[in-house]
Amino acid sequence: MKFIIKSLIPGLCLTTLTVFGQLPQIPAKISNDYQEALLENQHYKTVKTKLDALQKQEKKFVFNHVKDQPARKRELEEYYKIREALATPGKLSAEELTDYSRKLYGRLRKAFQAVCLESPELAELQARKHILNAQMAMIMITASHNPADERIIAYNREQQKFIDAGFANQTQSLPKANVPGSDEFKAAMRGAELSEKDPLKYKWAMVRGLSSLMRKVTTAAEAAGPELKELAYKRNLASTEMSICTAQIDRKNIALYQKTFALTPAAMKARQELRKIYREDAEYQRLQQTNIKIYKEYQQALEAFIAKSDLPMVDEYRRFKAIMDKLSKNTPPAPTVCSMPQKLDFSGLFKTTKYLRKDYEAREKAMFNKYLEQESPTNKATARELFLRSDEKKITAFLKSNDLSKAPVTEFFLRTQLVKENQYNLVAKLKLYPLVERIIAANPGNRDEGQIILNRTYKDFRRYPPLIATLKKIAKMPAVDAWVREIAAGRAATYRGWAARGHGFANTVSQDGWKSFGNQLKIAKAHYHKALAIDPNRPEPAGALSGSPNPQSEALKNFRIATAIEADNPTAFGGLLNCFRLRWGGSGEMSYKLAAKCYESPLKDSRLGEYGIRALVNGAYENRDRRAWQRGVRSMPKIKEALAYLRQKVKNEPDPIKKEEAQIQEISLLFALGQYDEVKEKYLSMTPARFKSALSRMDRKRVLVPGWSNSYFHWIKYVPAVKAFTGKYGQELRDAENDFIAGKNNQALSKLEAIIKQDDLAENDRQYMLYLYGHWMLNISPSVSRTSISIIEPWQLEL
Repeated sequence: MKFIIKSLIPGLCLTTLTVFGQLPQIPAKISNDYQEALLENQHYKTVKTKLDALQKQEKKFVFNHVKDQPARKRELEEYYKIREALATPGKLSAEELTDYSRKLYGRLRKAFQAVCLESPELAELQARKHILNAQMAMIMITASHNPADERIIAYNREQQKFIDAGFANQTQSLPKANVPGSDEFKAAMRGAELSEKDPLKYKWAMVRGLSSLMRKVTTAAEAAGPELKELAYKRNLASTEMSICTAQIDRKNIALYQKTFALTPAAMKARQELRKIYREDAEYQRLQQTNIKIYKEYQQALEAFIAKSDLPMVDEYRRFKAIMDKLSKNTPPAPTVCSMPQKLDFSGLFKTTKYLRKDYEAREKAMFNKYLEQESPTNKATARELFLRSDEKKITAFLKSNDLSKAPVTEFFLRTQLVKENQYNLVAKLKLYPLVERIIAANPGNRDEGQIILNRTYKDFRRYPPLIATLKKIAKMPAVDAWVREIAAGRAATYRGWAARGHGFANTVSQDGWKSFGNQLKIAKAHYHKALAIDPNRPEPAGALSGSPNPQSEALKNFRIATAIEADNPTAFGGLLNCFRLRWGGSGEMSYKLAAKCYESPLKDSRLGEYGIRALVNGAYENRDRRAWQRGVRSMPKIKEALAYLRQKVKNEPDPIKKEEAQIQEISLLFALGQYDEVKEKYLSMTPARFKSALSRMDRKRVLVPGWSNSYFHWIKYVPAVKAFTGKYGQELRDAENDFIAGKNNQALSKLEAIIKQDDLAENDRQYMLYLYGHWMLNISPSVSRTSISIIEPWQLEL
């Protein structure tokens, strides 16, 4: 029995969009000649004619759809302008190509996707376009394989240069080891050096170096003999056939397909449902098996070439691969206690405080009641009940059926409750901003109320401009309290900086984006310091400075200031925990140590217990070794206190909604700790239906749960996992998992494979264990993707 990967490892794949930089363009004449050659193929000409007609139909439809929406219309005009420019050979410089590509695949594409979400007709048109595009790709792949036409030969040659330049561009940006050899080898070796120091943190460095080195090897291998070249050709054809098949299935299931244009949990669920339909389709199954067979043959042929070739680049690959395998084999298990990679002093945290969040919330409640009496809207009793016990559907219905135009504060508080219940509700957030201006302008000198109003004004990175405009207006109102003005100005500058930078990974940020980001954050910092000087008894300014991209020592210093004022201030905690993530140079151990401090605090009547859970989740959030999230949780200081806190909350929480949330957090933590019998007991006592409903609600509210979808380890499948870990081979499965978590990879996989081979293993359990096998196997090699979506089902069982 063997397990075979079915798709290319994303860590070894590269497109030009992932390596923005100074790339050579294919000359316009060569591109045009290539297009002429293709058009002499009648099949290609027919498909292209159909596709061009669909493109025109799409454009006409889109602009008719947004004719009464000037802002979206402007975005879509830019979208089509850039699309046409990118499709015109030789029209753009390298800088323009990079800039246009970023825009097209960023905010402009989101504008187009928004129309698809609103229109089944446009979504169906996209599925038809995908079919035609894949058909064109198949013709182009066939034409480019062993071409006789000089125009196609010339284009292939230039395309190879373009791809090679992309990999070279990536290599140039990587740090390099001081060893003899090619740049690709030096970059890979530097990754190995870093990984040897900290294999869990620097595994990615080897991946990026290896991808460029591997590109040279595969290019050389395919050029050396017809076998690999032919297999690569067949693999490309088979992959494109699968694209046609999936697009055809998408078109038949247009309601599901339409949902996938959003960036929400519902879209993810729709994608998963579509994948299930793919797998049940006979043609898809046939194509999938063909892909697996060709990929296996290709890998075997490539390995044979690598074993016997004497090319320098192949020798470099063999040498590096040996080092990589050794590092993977010797990756040590995490220590049993947390160690701090940086010397940060956590002593004295949460010992004393001027007030707690409950005191602040009492002020919020008093303000709401004050204005509810003053504004006296219709159904006052219902409004009060909805403020105290939020319900998304009921609040939405209340806002629709009641005229609150003369009760702006009541409306504002209810709308903010609506956002609390659904953090993905962009419309609700946008409706807050006019109310904020109106309320603060009506009572500009009240610092207490200004503080509450600004704190309840939720941001959304997809719509920064209207929020920034509101904050700027408040900051310029001369009658507004000075502290409120400084906070508004600081937040406006902060959001301007993030809008300029964007929320993508660092390698997607332009130089101008970095420059604007830095300048705006300096402006924001100055305003926050002024606010703190005006009123040192309010935590917001220091809380705003408690996070990234401030250095961790500076962030912790401001966190101390904020929490000395309000020990359980949410802004301070959110900022510092973000600062402790790997992307900002932090570590899981930092978060675990902060979580432990929450449970050591004498301030029991606070939110610190909940923030301890949040810190615990944050500690595992970006760990690139997938076993480490459980391993880190199990070795966290004060983990027993964290579990005791949740159990006490489940027992004493009077609010049924919050009680359910605590129950799910408790079940999830027990899952992380491997206490599966207790997981089953509590899961069944809660009932699967309630569990699922509460889990969905918690996602909208963004309540953090160890191992669930608002973290990077959302592959926990509660139902099959509970059955498998408490079933007939449950103990054997736990033994295998404990080996895996301890870093004993081969031993764990051998045990798991032995269970899967059992004839009397329930089929559902077998499928779940195959799923586990894939995830566990991908921890062995550093040349794997860091995202879990790409490994949903990469494994097939071969008897």
